[in-house]
Amino acid sequence: MRVSSSKLNSNDNKTEFEVGNDGYNLNNQTIKSEPHKNGFNANQRDWSRKSLTRTPSHNSDFLKPGELGELCVRSGLLNFCAVALALSDLGYKAVGIRIDSGDLAYLSQLSRETFRKLAEKFDLPWFANLTIVASNDINEETIISLNEQNHQIDCFGVGTHLVTCQRQPALGCVYKMVEINDQPRIKLSQEVDKVTIPGRKNAYRLYGADGHALIDLLQRSTEPAPQVGSRVLCRHPFQESKRAYVIPTRVETLHRIYWKNGKVVLPIPTLQKARSRVQESLKTLRTDIKRSLNPTPYKVAVSDDLYTYIHDLWVQNAPIGELS
Repeated sequence: MRVSSSKLNSNDNKTEFEVGNDGYNLNNQTIKSEPHKNGFNANQRDWSRKSLTRTPSHNSDFLKPGELGELCVRSGLLNFCAVALALSDLGYKAVGIRIDSGDLAYLSQLSRETFRKLAEKFDLPWFANLTIVASNDINEETIISLNEQNHQIDCFGVGTHLVTCQRQPALGCVYKMVEINDQPRIKLSQEVDKVTIPGRKNAYRLYGADGHALIDLLQRSTEPAPQVGSRVLCRHPFQESKRAYVIPTRVETLHRIYWKNGKVVLPIPTLQKARSRVQESLKTLRTDIKRSLNPTPYKVAVSDDLYTYIHDLWVQNAPIGELS
């Protein structure tokens, strides 16, 4: 339940983080009005330039898809369209709607069809392209399924599954000491995945001729950085026979220190810049690495020098058994 005024919601804090000050109309501001259209009018008057309107589907769990679509059109969608057209006469352009229950693919198709018909009838081309946002416990599987149903959704509101990470609620890793007072440290284990890579290191991403990332490479901090056009031997840290030469067309330094000795030493990027970086970085990965079913593992290798360093320390620190 949300208890709030129509001008007080999560939008108020968004400008602090440089996130666009957009949002959706609150449910209680619509349903407290009689009829509901008056609530839509009040909300749209206050947020006419930057808000999405939620289209209630009412008791959707008890309705068949066809009945749900009919009721949605007769209630939320119809009211939204009526108000949006009225505001258009006053010089305002509606942003769109949010669907948060029912058959999301079907309702988005129905909504888009309605928008297109009204755009043609009232000679308002922009009306056909109104934004349709969908929410309702959306996760990766839901989005994949919706994509297979030719939905008309422009934006997914992923909330619960984003912040709770239900597919992997725990991060299976811990910090391990790799160096102290300039002396390397290695943790040995019968499980090779738990053996640490000792010493101070630098990380680089090597790109191929097609612009895709080929491999990430760890080197000792004393080694020179890989050079574009020069052959680099990349090795699996623990399997001797797995190795390959890579000739990068671009080399990206991955390790940057933002926090040192209790102080921020590099400017922290804004949320928008961080988001843009993620999107651009994902474009550099091959599609087989990003696919949801049986993705190809992305490879992280070590330099030949670091490989030798690891195994020399391993031998030096491994206890020698005695048989009698």
